[in-house]
Amino acid sequence: MTDEMLNHALRLSLEFGPNWLKPVDGRLREKYPELTPGKAREADAICKKIRDFANGGIAMVFHGRQQESVVRAAIMEKWPWIDAENLSHMWSQGMYYAMKD
Repeated sequence: MTDEMLNHALRLSLEFGPNWLKPVDGRLREKYPELTPGKAREADAICKKIRDFANGGIAMVFHGRQQESVVRAAIMEKWPWIDAENLSHMWSQGMYYAMKD
C-alpha cells in the first residue's frame, strides 16, 4: 500500500457528514480497485488506530498536560507518511472533540 493510498484512506476516515466514522475500505477500493479487500480493511484499521492515538494526544494538549510539538512529533514518528493536510485536519478535528468532552 502506498503513502498516497494511506493518506486517501485517512482523508476518508476524517470526513464529517453521512460517512462520519464509517469504514473506509469500500470507498478506498472505489478509488484504488487494485487493493484487495483485506488490504482495504487493513487501511481502515490503521486509520482508526491513528485517530484514536491522535485524539488522545490532542486532548492532552487541550487540557495542558502535553506540549503540541511533542504530540505532533509522536504522530509523525509512528506514521511518517501522513501528509500536512491530513495532520492539520486531524488536529483541528481532535481539538473539536477535546472541547466537546
